[in-house]
Amino acid sequence: MIRNRLLYLLIFASSLLFIYFYGGKVPYMLFYIVLILPLFSFTYTLVVHLRMKYGQNIDRNSVIKGEILNFKFYLKNNDYILYPYIRVKFLNANRLFSKQFESRNLSLRPSSEKSYTYQLECRYRGRYSIGIERIEVEDFLGIFRFTRKMQDSFAVTVYPRILYLENFDIKTSFMSESHSFLSSKHEDASTISDIKKYVLGDSLRKIHWKLSAKMNELMVKNYQSTCETNTIMLFDLMDTGLDEEQSIIVEDKMVESAVAVLYYCLSNWIRVNFIYYNNEVINVEAKNMSDFPIIYEFLAETEFKSNMELADIMAMQINEGMSKTNIILFTSRIDYNLYNEIKRASLIGHIPYVVYISQDELTQQPNYVQQDLLSSLCNLGIKIYKININDDIKEVLEQGNYSGGVPFAERLYQ
Repeated sequence: MIRNRLLYLLIFASSLLFIYFYGGKVPYMLFYIVLILPLFSFTYTLVVHLRMKYGQNIDRNSVIKGEILNFKFYLKNNDYILYPYIRVKFLNANRLFSKQFESRNLSLRPSSEKSYTYQLECRYRGRYSIGIERIEVEDFLGIFRFTRKMQDSFAVTVYPRILYLENFDIKTSFMSESHSFLSSKHEDASTISDIKKYVLGDSLRKIHWKLSAKMNELMVKNYQSTCETNTIMLFDLMDTGLDEEQSIIVEDKMVESAVAVLYYCLSNWIRVNFIYYNNEVINVEAKNMSDFPIIYEFLAETEFKSNMELADIMAMQINEGMSKTNIILFTSRIDYNLYNEIKRASLIGHIPYVVYISQDELTQQPNYVQQDLLSSLCNLGIKIYKININDDIKEVLEQGNYSGGVPFAERLYQ
């Protein structure tokens, strides 16, 4: 468009020079044509912009990942003039769907209507805005553009698939141990149920001073009763640090893994505490399948924007005074802090499991630090489920596939 405008200015300047050097009727006629033509084009395009009708709809507002969502839109010309240059751009064209949902250029003949239907494959879980983002109308000369931004998009929730595991190697032999605590309902200061921001009236004794210093605001500990579950699921909501599309892929893989393990536990009457950080530490207690939809809904819509590392959450939750507990971690990053917390939990008698979503296939750059940490944990007898982007989640969780990476000493000679 800038090039067209520069070209027009050049033609306009040339018509002025034509008048200056030659004069006469023809040069003046050409000058007036050059002068009036953009005014006519501007007015014509403005009429098209104001008079054009459109509509859009979807067949449903929620789908399961992999299902097809039908989106339809139409443009209508009720006038007796041509609508020549129209471009329709869509929301989340590249993020949620394949290239089938890219922008479309079209024109409308007088008194005509065009409609289009897209069958959109929902590739990743999440909550998205679907529909037309904007409609652009350009003039004949390509020097004016009017944009109509749409306000009536549709909110669509894409739920993760539920992968039904036939087995998952989780320790259940100490289930009866926790039942002996069921009659006790008093607060147990050895067991933190969640962390929240301090509000007026909270006990000063419950302030978590170490975390408050790190977060630069007062954080308060809440304790749960000694009646606790034997399985804790810690879910990492930290930003993956990848670009947008790669992050969505990793997040999707992690969510489906968590859903699969959660469904397996609850369907086998294994009570779960599902813990994550979202402005505060949230601890959702799931006793049976009736509690599954609450966590499932959360995992479908949540965004990975936490500012608390999983190691910090784990440090607050795991205490020596707790009864033996399965601790299942879902993360796409392993650092020394998390490694030390996992090792500490194992040493005091808990049973850690690490479901690790590897980014290596996306970045094409193996992370040897994380590989060495995973190998060290594996050597300590800790169960590691390493899931690559192209792996079958169900197969990995049922069978396990990680026995340690290439040792550092061997990599030196590769």
